[in-house]
Amino acid sequence: MKKEAFFLYAAGVSGLASATPSAKRAFDYASSGQYNIYNCGGYKASHLQDVLEDLYDGLLPVIRDSKLPQPSPAFRTFFKESANMPFVTALLTNVTRGNAMTPAAPPASPNGSPTFFCVDGVNQFTYTAPDPSTGVMRFYDTYTTCSEDGTTIASYLGFTPPKQYIILCPFFWSSSIPPVPPPNTCLSLSTYLNKYRENGQRQRLFRMWVLLEELAHYYIYTSTLRKDAPDIYDVNKCVRLAAKTAYLNAISYVFYAASIHGQCRGFPVRRDEGREILEVSNLDTVWNATPYNATNFTAVTH
Repeated sequence: MKKEAFFLYAAGVSGLASATPSAKRAFDYASSGQYNIYNCGGYKASHLQDVLEDLYDGLLPVIRDSKLPQPSPAFRTFFKESANMPFVTALLTNVTRGNAMTPAAPPASPNGSPTFFCVDGVNQFTYTAPDPSTGVMRFYDTYTTCSEDGTTIASYLGFTPPKQYIILCPFFWSSSIPPVPPPNTCLSLSTYLNKYRENGQRQRLFRMWVLLEELAHYYIYTSTLRKDAPDIYDVNKCVRLAAKTAYLNAISYVFYAASIHGQCRGFPVRRDEGREILEVSNLDTVWNATPYNATNFTAVTH
């Protein structure tokens, strides 16, 4: 399911389907901590390892923020309540460690940890899944999906565990998107309207945050097995998510982490603090309808 024309393809979670790299060839393998890296070649694998190291360093202050006695303004903006702090802390901790949430699934996931798979041609990574329009099972080739408009960066393919993959499209490497954000990359705030002036793309268009968003998809799904998690990208719509669903929205982790990383100070005022965010849409009601107990998720340690 295409999510944004420019930024990201995040595949919908499929409860059935087969997903497998092509058996016709052997793929090169590398690792970064517990993360598995396939078919990326020497240069791309090395660059991916560097970006994962940057992500690790960038998340350490975010994890400290998520453990404060009281939620910080950034945490309250994107996750609302202290009750969500254990879930958020655990997810970010798992990202820094590459912890496995599923059993091993050799050969592509020899240890059960997230697997990054670079595609640069057809028949490298294929799978079958229901067509979103008809429900009929159909064949997909991830390279073809990546190439549909040429600007798809990455996708998370979540199937019945243990098969979980993060596909890195050619545009992840060929785009001019920087690997790491510069200091003070913050969104401008309209205090009059009590909302951000932009959709948030400028703050999250960095390879480090692309990886975080895909890994957040992985850890949200594998820890909850929910297929109905919100998938909201506009920053103002993320702010409007209720506490019971905000922590299930993958891109909210990017906005939160980017706000801490950029040492941002301007945030919309919450409704319960006396200000109303304008332009509430019907979509908010849909995604705010399903409760979930955040305390069910804890960090995995090995």
